[in-house]
Amino acid sequence: MFPRIAGILFLILFISGGCAPLPERWGDVPPPEEMPAEPEAEKAVSENEFPGDTIAFIPIAPARAAVNRFMPEKYDRPIRVLLTAASKVTLKSNAKIQFLDDKNQTFSSENEAEVSVRGNQVIWKSGGETFSAVSWTAAPGDQAMIQLEKNTYRGIFNFSVKDGKLRIINWVSIEDYLKGVVPYEIGQLDSSRFEALKVQAVAARTYAYRQFDSKGNDFDVYDDTRDQVYNGTAGEAVLPNAAVEATHGIVLIYDGNFAETYYHSTCGGSTEGMETWGKPSLPYLYSQADTTPEGTPWCSESSYASWERKWDSQTLVNMFRNNLTEAKAVPFLNFKQIHNIQTLEKLPGGRIWKLEIETDQGNFLVLGDRIRWLFKQGSKILPSSAFEIQRENDEWILHGKGFGHGIGMCQMGARARAKAGQNFAEILQFYYPGTTLEQWIP
Repeated sequence: MFPRIAGILFLILFISGGCAPLPERWGDVPPPEEMPAEPEAEKAVSENEFPGDTIAFIPIAPARAAVNRFMPEKYDRPIRVLLTAASKVTLKSNAKIQFLDDKNQTFSSENEAEVSVRGNQVIWKSGGETFSAVSWTAAPGDQAMIQLEKNTYRGIFNFSVKDGKLRIINWVSIEDYLKGVVPYEIGQLDSSRFEALKVQAVAARTYAYRQFDSKGNDFDVYDDTRDQVYNGTAGEAVLPNAAVEATHGIVLIYDGNFAETYYHSTCGGSTEGMETWGKPSLPYLYSQADTTPEGTPWCSESSYASWERKWDSQTLVNMFRNNLTEAKAVPFLNFKQIHNIQTLEKLPGGRIWKLEIETDQGNFLVLGDRIRWLFKQGSKILPSSAFEIQRENDEWILHGKGFGHGIGMCQMGARARAKAGQNFAEILQFYYPGTTLEQWIP
């Protein structure tokens, strides 16, 4: 368990920044989706190429007036990120590492250490010395950073044991956390799309605050697509960092609570409501056309704006049989042939709500976004549930559009809107209509 807060105040001094107030526990929510690699994605420009006068934050009023609020003190804490880990890791720092055991005893080690597991104990080896404790909390001296295996992180770390493996939690200010999230979620963009980076920063910040205390007492978010992809400082660049700083503390609020800021890669010309997850639509998350005045999807630059998949009948039979559980098919059938696949019902945004598969043993149904899991191959699910299907002899062909669940912000659309001159507040107001921007001040 994490040591008492009073016992680690000297470590918390290494954390800067503040947090927004949280409503009561939200519970589990479907994760935002990882941005797929785009061959045409721009790379971040160098610091010299970036117009420095746009780095400073200048508030931009959204459709409803932005509000500045002071955060309650109890929420002014770092975000706790559970890192993917093995049974042994190596830590390095350019300064000595301070560490604290579960009995609040403070130690200092060399700038390199090995942390491993022995039974229910965490073993710390450094400079020829070995220490053992139920848990360790570590921070580099002089506000330096810690390299954990290949990635470098800001903040402090807690090491404990769970299921025979290391459980590593990174306590980091939410603004520094976002610097490790934004470039992984929306890509490395050039300065013409800087407003899209700001959009992503606000959406990711709002999402992160909603997750505070949602998973128990020891951590808030995972470091992967179960929440938001976070790799410490590994992917940081000038422009994404500037976008985080330019929107410092800004979140989206609806009816006094943090908005559900879901986002996805490519909508294909129309976003979707919460119905694709079998849930009622929220007042600010509903299907709407996401097209230019000329009728072109804003996300048309995406390689997923349209796509095609083909399978022969036996491949499809094997695929469907393997995926019945993940697709939540009703009922489960032990079939050997597929006679027909037809769409029974679509959602307002064009994604399929009800897909019926006719087999030699009867028919079964798959609903909503789970249709993507029915077509899963290896670790990859179908890009989206917006598709038409046809059969040509023994071949089944899907013609689809979009990547992701379609709810909330279309990241490729946001990128195009930014390049066209829309500011971050305008873009956010389109994808989350009726919400307000609020800047929380520590």
